[in-house]
Amino acid sequence: MPAASGRPVLGASTNPARVSGDAKFKRTDIGKPIFIYTFLKEGVTLKSLTVYNNTAASGPVVVGTKVSDTTIDGATASFNSSTLSTDPAFSATGNKTIRLAFVATFSDGLTLTNGAVLTVTP
Repeated sequence: MPAASGRPVLGASTNPARVSGDAKFKRTDIGKPIFIYTFLKEGVTLKSLTVYNNTAASGPVVVGTKVSDTTIDGATASFNSSTLSTDPAFSATGNKTIRLAFVATFSDGLTLTNGAVLTVTP
């Protein structure tokens, strides 16, 4: 992930010690948290972050239906993966992807929309 450049950068991971723009998630891990990291400029805090489906097949993020609110802990947000269990990727076989959109609000008034791809594996 890029270093903080004065603007927050988001990435998703199922491992709180790993920072990755895209994450892999096993179907058998349903119910575990998914972590979303933010890189903040000095003096700015994460106020809220909501997870949506990203309906864009490619290119810029297009915010779709709401997936989940998150729990904020410092610069990290998390949500329970069970909120994704109705996605067709969980009933399919092989590797499937879920495109997610994050809408984050920060204490300096900035609202950022960014996305990531979650790969669901057998």
